Amino acid sequence: MTTGLWLSPRWLSLGSLLGLVSVFVFSPNDVFPGGLFNSVPPAPSVEILKSHHIAVPVLPSVNRTQVFHAGEFSSILRQPLTYTRTKMLLAYLDRLRPEDFPKALEQVEIEGAGGKEICLDLVIGQWMEVDPEGALTAVDEAHRLESSELAGKIIGDVYGSWAGRDLAGALADVKETLTGDDRKTALEAIVSRVAQTDPAQALALARSLDKTQLDDYLLAIFDPWVARDPKAATEALLQISDPQQVRPAVDGMVQRLLAEDPQTALEWLNHLPDGKIRESAEDRLAFQWAGFDPAEAMKWMTGLPHSEKRDSQIDDIAVEWAILDATWAVTHAGTLPPGKQKESLMTWGMAQWSYNDADAAWAWANRLPPGEKENAIGTVIGYWSEYDPEAATTAALAMPEGKSRQDALGSIGRGWDWKTADPSATAAWLARIPVGPGRDTALESYSRSLLETDPERALQIAATASNIQARQKQLTSLLEDWMQRSPSKATAAVNRSSLPPAVKEQLLHPKPDRNSFHRFH
Repeated sequence: MTTGLWLSPRWLSLGSLLGLVSVFVFSPNDVFPGGLFNSVPPAPSVEILKSHHIAVPVLPSVNRTQVFHAGEFSSILRQPLTYTRTKMLLAYLDRLRPEDFPKALEQVEIEGAGGKEICLDLVIGQWMEVDPEGALTAVDEAHRLESSELAGKIIGDVYGSWAGRDLAGALADVKETLTGDDRKTALEAIVSRVAQTDPAQALALARSLDKTQLDDYLLAIFDPWVARDPKAATEALLQISDPQQVRPAVDGMVQRLLAEDPQTALEWLNHLPDGKIRESAEDRLAFQWAGFDPAEAMKWMTGLPHSEKRDSQIDDIAVEWAILDATWAVTHAGTLPPGKQKESLMTWGMAQWSYNDADAAWAWANRLPPGEKENAIGTVIGYWSEYDPEAATTAALAMPEGKSRQDALGSIGRGWDWKTADPSATAAWLARIPVGPGRDTALESYSRSLLETDPERALQIAATASNIQARQKQLTSLLEDWMQRSPSKATAAVNRSSLPPAVKEQLLHPKPDRNSFHRFH
């Protein structure tokens, strides 16, 4: 006995969940003579079904006298997301009058109930069972509610099912009646449906359709293909010559293999021949694996031979790890010996932690031992100052005197938005910074930001640096750039400056670059 709700293959993961629920709720064969899955799945309209010689399913007489009551329906939606809630919802929808389904759909969309995706699919699925033609009006309703996601669900279910019985008819209708995103969604659903039974045909179909959507098609094709026939899927992958098509195909295969077992994915990878496709597969495997088990992904990657590519992939995994759980990434880094893995996890973990909770990241960084503490503090300050420079400054000023404090203040100065910040706020911030390397770094950034709009003011700011060497270096750099833009004004500024005569001479009469001369002659 087949059990479950009808759902397009496009929503297999959801269908699997609902299938488990329906085992306890109803048996379609008990409700529909001949079995629900033996009847024709709903299509866009009764007229279209008939035009393609497809029999319109005749549903048995059901006592659908339930008038929609928003309060009663809402009380069901507000129940905890459990089997009991799903059973109550199915029972309610099974009695609902066909003309009231639009109200139920709108109620789910507006309330945003827990498990909203499941609720929407239940309403849409039941509606299409009792009134396929009316259910198509749900697309218009979804557009009215400005829910492109809901419209996509309906279109995907309808056209995916239709393609399973009449591929040519489904394609013809899409080309004649749909445009824009609706058309893209329908075509992807059709390709996905074909891929469930004949991936090779789906691949040929995908290449005959809109090339701008080929990435989506390939992902939908190779995911089920590698589960159905790994050897054939891999052979098809190796025949792809266009690098732009390799990535989505690999993504689909890696996605499915990882879902089954990471070791299966690794074995598949190890059997690929050396070359661009294997490199792409390794990249995607590292990225996707890190998204749900970064510790194991990192363990695998650090076990590979050392190379620049491996180091880059370690960084990528560290980024995903930090996004998943920044504190976990950082605390794990603290248990590692010095090396690339520790460095990447600490850097990206501290960066993400600073974004999530700068105060906590700052407190943790300051408890690290010397050698690790300086880098961690610099990372926190750098990211913290991007969105709250005043708080970052307060924290930096509270640090003990020393290089770490000056570096932190310099980092804030480099990140200060000099061009758009309010001048009074900028002046107030500079007044807080004590004389020293940190303030000199800030002045360097500030003067550079003023060069285009007020070069005279830029030179005045640079001249206030406390360190003689830093001051001379910055003045020279500013004057060199100004000389390229306005030679006469810059020349006058050079002559008025306090720079040493030799520096002035080089600015006014620059000597040819010997390396440049030999390069062009």
